[in-house]
Amino acid sequence: MKLRKMFASLLAVVMLCPVVTANASIGGSYSNEEERLIQQAEAEYRETDRKAGRILEKYASLQNKYDDIDYYSLATSMSSNPHNRVIAMQKMVDLYEDVNENEQEIIKTYLACYAPYCENQELIQFLKKLENPITPMALGTYNRVHARDYALKYYNTFNPAYPNLTQGDKSIRGDCANFVSQCLFAGGKKMLNPWYISKKPNANYPVPKNVEELNKGWFLSSPSAWISAKYFNVFWRTYSQKYYRYTTKAYAANPAKPFADGIYTGDVVQMLKKPSDGFWKVAYHTMIVVKCDIDGKDYILAGHSKSTKSSSLRNWCNNNKNKDIEVQLLHIV
Repeated sequence: MKLRKMFASLLAVVMLCPVVTANASIGGSYSNEEERLIQQAEAEYRETDRKAGRILEKYASLQNKYDDIDYYSLATSMSSNPHNRVIAMQKMVDLYEDVNENEQEIIKTYLACYAPYCENQELIQFLKKLENPITPMALGTYNRVHARDYALKYYNTFNPAYPNLTQGDKSIRGDCANFVSQCLFAGGKKMLNPWYISKKPNANYPVPKNVEELNKGWFLSSPSAWISAKYFNVFWRTYSQKYYRYTTKAYAANPAKPFADGIYTGDVVQMLKKPSDGFWKVAYHTMIVVKCDIDGKDYILAGHSKSTKSSSLRNWCNNNKNKDIEVQLLHIV
């Protein structure tokens, strides 16, 4: 999708980026909570791998002419060389028009996770053709002040209109994307499949313990871009006006560069980590910009999972500059 370019006025930049002093970090280097979030995100990626692999397996069997190629193994390969997954994705492109709508969504998600990292222009161009032509403004105009105010009000508490995902088993535990989604909604963004959630009538599962209780108490997509850092990444990369990625090392070395990109209060920051084997990055944590430190060239973040309203992105990148991590800055319009 080719998004129409929109530019914030200078006045808005000044008003939404007050000078502040950062005095906190995002938990310093890796915390136990971050490790858990990474493991949970990687589990979601592996589930997408298996679903896509089964689609290839199914249609290869129906066509009865690819029996000599194990497409399931290619689609689930954990090699740091993209070759295997590129072959799998090329077959997904070939099959795309023949599969059903649900299978097409799985293929689109798979391509969105891996194609941008494999430097294969054919796959990247195909992915762009699949992106929804809806413009970002179709999700509603965005009031950054309202989004920021919501974040500051609920950074250390929970709005009963939404599930509290800080407890429960590892399949759902993690409230970061859920919290930032609420902030964007409070800022005026409209819910759109698969980014939506609402409480079911007469249901009482404010703190669901597992997927079953979550589904009993709440309407949401499966998988859900509202509560999953991974699927939030896929959805808002499409519907943000622009996004930027930096390694923590590059960010720490020159914080003025990402600060000049045009990221403001109300925009989103995600953390992505490369698996021990693999060529891609896994989105595992989501936060929202609540202040800009002009003098320090720093973004101050709020978020859940580790509740904060004053985390310094610059400090966190400094503390993690020797690790294979990226930060993704999403400009929401």
